[in-house]
Amino acid sequence: MLHDVDMLHEIGQLAKLKRSGFDYLGGVRQSVAEHSFRTGCIAHLLSSRLNVPFDLNKILLMALYHDLPEARTGDLNTLNKRYVQADEQAYEREFAKDYRQGFSIIALLGEYKAGESVEAKIVKDADLIELMLVLKELQEKGCQNALLWHERLSSKLNFDFSKEMAEEILTVDSSRWWMQKQV
Repeated sequence: MLHDVDMLHEIGQLAKLKRSGFDYLGGVRQSVAEHSFRTGCIAHLLSSRLNVPFDLNKILLMALYHDLPEARTGDLNTLNKRYVQADEQAYEREFAKDYRQGFSIIALLGEYKAGESVEAKIVKDADLIELMLVLKELQEKGCQNALLWHERLSSKLNFDFSKEMAEEILTVDSSRWWMQKQV
């Protein structure tokens, strides 16, 4: 069994691993760790709108770890996944065996993948909204193809308040938050 410090080094790989799908849209340099952090923040904001019981700790952990397997498998974008398949079962077996917290993290990832619990649905929405934010920023920098994904991504959202946020992303300039402070 590996030590907690080994797991922290493995998690650190996510900061070095760039998200591959943006290569087709002008090569934005966003790491998987950057994506996971903002996904966690979005999940926290979205969860405040839930009117059903939920476990915030589970939401935040699920958001932080949702792309952890990519430390070993790499980031396979939508096109890659048509031709390459990561051996997720081997990853799950090895990770659960490698680390003291491995089994509980794999259980969280399984719940996320199943997408049935309210916590998993919130994190899935947060994951998609994070992508929509990056695409909006790309569009503002001149990449006209960036927003072609918006409708497809919006159709996958689970909650009405997530869909409202997705629509707001289209209308709000990404620099508004700081430009208003300059006036």
